[in-house]
This record gives sequence, structure tokens and C-alpha cells, in this order.
Amino acid sequence: MRARSRRRSPPSGVRSIVSAGPWALALRRLRRDRVAIAFAALLAAILLALLAAPLYASEIAGTGPDENHLTDQVVIDGEPTDVVSEDGVPIGPTWHGSYSLGGDENGRDLMVRLLLSRLRPLLPSML
Repeated sequence: MRARSRRRSPPSGVRSIVSAGPWALALRRLRRDRVAIAFAALLAAILLALLAAPLYASEIAGTGPDENHLTDQVVIDGEPTDVVSEDGVPIGPTWHGSYSLGGDENGRDLMVRLLLSRLRPLLPSML
């Protein structure tokens, strides 16, 4: 003998109420919160910048995080400028491809060092 199902269909003329799942409700609430969307976009931009850090270091800045440039010069506004002056003062921030945040006392690019130092702890968490 076959067991009868305990679930009964609603009587004719009565519609059953189907609620949205918890993920659908959460997504609906998230879409209404403009501040949360803005910060999610900011977080995505930061993560994209961190993932593009090796490309920035090799193609745009042309240096690695540990390469010293004590005697090198960069061209700023058509004039060659020492990365580290004879007094030991490093170059300040520039709007050119390299040394966007300036350099340190050893002539290393601070932007490259900052991006790559934040990328290394992030990579194991992505695996």
C-alpha cells in the first residue's frame, strides 16, 4: 500500500504564498542601501589595484620593491632629477609613472612597495 503525502494542495481558487529565500531578501536589501553599494565598489577598486600591482611594478614603474636607485635620475617636466639627492633627500611624489608616492632613502618606489606589501598577505586568503 502506498503512503499518502501529508502535503496537501490548496483548495481551488486559493493561491499559495511563496516567499523569497534569505539570499534574495538580503540582495534586495543591499540594493536599496546606497552607502553599502558605494563601499562595495571602493573595496572592489582596492582589490583590483592590489591584483594589478605586479603589472604596475613591471610595466609602469619599471622597478621592483627591493631595487635600489641611489644614483638614478628620472625626467620630470623635461629636466633630469636625481631619485636621491647628494644630501640623501629622496624624490617627492610625482604625477609620472614612476615614484607616484615618492621614493625612500634607498631610491625605492614607495607606490610599488605599498601595493606589493598589501598583495602578499591577501594571496593566501584567496586560495
